[in-house]
Amino acid sequence: MIASTAREVRSDGRKEAGISDDRCKRATHVDDFCRPRGASHQRGGTARRDCRDQPAGDSSALRPAHRHPRPSAEDHRDVFGGVWFDHDRSVVVVDILNMEARGVADLALADAGLPDAGSTVEYRVVVHNRDSLDRLANDAIGLPGVVETYVDDRSNGVVAVAADNPSAARARASGELDSAVRLVVDPSIDSGDPADRMADTSPFYGGARTITPSGNGCSDAFSWRNGSTYTMVTAGHCVPNGGTTKNGGGSAMGTTASGTRENWAPGFGTAWLTGDNQYRGDIALISLSSPKTNSPRVYRGSTTSATSSAVAEIWSRSPRAGDQFCTGGTRSGELCGWVVQETNVVHEYSNGEILRSGFRATRAGSCIIGGDSGGPAFTVRSDGRLAAKGVVSGSNSSSTNCNAWFTDIWHVVYAYGGNLALG
Repeated sequence: MIASTAREVRSDGRKEAGISDDRCKRATHVDDFCRPRGASHQRGGTARRDCRDQPAGDSSALRPAHRHPRPSAEDHRDVFGGVWFDHDRSVVVVDILNMEARGVADLALADAGLPDAGSTVEYRVVVHNRDSLDRLANDAIGLPGVVETYVDDRSNGVVAVAADNPSAARARASGELDSAVRLVVDPSIDSGDPADRMADTSPFYGGARTITPSGNGCSDAFSWRNGSTYTMVTAGHCVPNGGTTKNGGGSAMGTTASGTRENWAPGFGTAWLTGDNQYRGDIALISLSSPKTNSPRVYRGSTTSATSSAVAEIWSRSPRAGDQFCTGGTRSGELCGWVVQETNVVHEYSNGEILRSGFRATRAGSCIIGGDSGGPAFTVRSDGRLAAKGVVSGSNSSSTNCNAWFTDIWHVVYAYGGNLALG
């Protein structure tokens, strides 16, 4: 029987008065702390308390053979400008280079989960496609005095930000400002410090530290694109009620919608997403707040590393027993040598919450620990780029092996649509 007294327990083994050591010796979620819960979760007659430092596995029915992600507007960036919401008129605007590209516009709407017709949708013919806008943004960041650039959908152009008027004057004097680039001054933005795994900044990479809406630490896994919306993949148990996630430095990254962009129910574990009919492990999406963006890269190496690798592909199938991979959490850094042992796992964590449709892997030696939840599982290709495999959920360790539970990356595809950002 697990001790019934509920107090905060740290995943590093230190505990507050009134709680049994046993609570964190069993498998735990790998966010920063075992968090107190309310009522115990009754299962099989045994009362178990929540220790919010781990999740569990699942054995849902095998789904059909995986296919590649459906076509996306991002596959047609030469004729696609973007999709955005005009708040003044309450109209969804889809930018295309000509009306013959209407089919691509419909893909953009599908990517964003929007209707493909109706009075709320407007198709706008523009000059600059998505590739052109991205190129302008990347070119403008090299202008003297410019510290940040971003795509402005409303103007079908790019905004270049200078921290002060003298800096803006230097940019203008360069004579290299494109007519589609608008220069603004924002004293709150300066060059700042280079990002690393523990203090990532926009454009965000996978494998970086996040601070959950409840104030605990997790990691993010991969950059994701839902139409023109930039999102980050993480674990559902990191944001079980939705809310705002911050980066490791404490600045807001974006928000998660409860029930539609996370699939974890406190006291229960994996839950069906709204409109879905099967369990999909432990996953969530953080929608980045504009003008923040992400990049198709994942941090590599130690917990303080600023080194990263590009993500080249999504693994072509679900994990199988014997597959090997690496993880990249913010508390343990990069750990390789994981071997998949079981698929379609249902696993109960020490807090009584259950991971459904999970995968279990083992490795010898050090283990992922508190704060690694939501981090990436990946394979390193021969060219040094990465193949995305999954999202870290929980772990425990014994005298001989470390066990880890993770979610198949394909669950993210089927649950949320959109596409893994590739580079």
